Amino acid sequence: MAPPAARAASVPARLHEVDGEAHVPHEAKLQPEAQPSTRTAATPPPPPPPITRRRSSPPSKKSLFTRPAPPPPLPQVAYFYDPSVGGYYYGPGHPMKPHRVRMAHALCLRYGLHNLVEVYTPARASADDMAAFHDRSYLDFLARVTPAGVKAAATGSAAAAAAAAAAAAAAGAPPPVTAAELSRYAVGDDCPAFEGLATYSSIVAGGSIGGAVKLNHGLADVAINWAGGLHHAKKGEASGFCYVNDIVLAILELLKYHARVLYVDIDIHHGDGVEEAFLTSDR
Repeated sequence: MAPPAARAASVPARLHEVDGEAHVPHEAKLQPEAQPSTRTAATPPPPPPPITRRRSSPPSKKSLFTRPAPPPPLPQVAYFYDPSVGGYYYGPGHPMKPHRVRMAHALCLRYGLHNLVEVYTPARASADDMAAFHDRSYLDFLARVTPAGVKAAATGSAAAAAAAAAAAAAAGAPPPVTAAELSRYAVGDDCPAFEGLATYSSIVAGGSIGGAVKLNHGLADVAINWAGGLHHAKKGEASGFCYVNDIVLAILELLKYHARVLYVDIDIHHGDGVEEAFLTSDR
């Protein structure tokens, strides 16, 4: 008898030849015959480019030890303040109070801002300085007017005024003001006469003129004069609490060195005095 391996090997041989005819095994029938392909293979898309990550270059040894650029220098500020300016008084109930200038200066001291500026006591403007814009007759009137003179001019008669003028001339004193002058120069309710009016005006004008001089000579980048900004004063007339227009005087000083000056007024009221002064000028 043949061994099991021989019998297993002889079974396929008998299945392939039955009655002299070849038979295909069942497993082979289940497999489809390979047919020649008539389709062309599609071209595959190109592969995506490789992702490269940009890496920042490490700082050089030189940059690690390079000191940063120094900050820009602070502007040179010229600060003008006269301690006596806060002592002038327009009168009871008047909204203009020079004492506020003293208060603003006190705040600067408390915050230490005076350490960042150059503090100057302004030279008081002379009549010649103020005559660069104002009429001489008007400046002469400001030097003579007093509260007592205003009262006498308002209540006295023409004869009394003439007698007072003669007495002043005999004593070598300036003549008292007249009612006509008070009306002409608009000194009254809004612009009252108070003690030291002429000196107060010279302090205000001196600070603004001094600031313009510093700017002209390159000694300052910024100039501050808290007492200034009296932009309503006219060439020969007081207006809007203002007697001498320090802004016009400062601009005239700046125009000695500069072709044009840009004036920016941030007051709530219109700076009509400055406008009228340069109404016919393009500078």
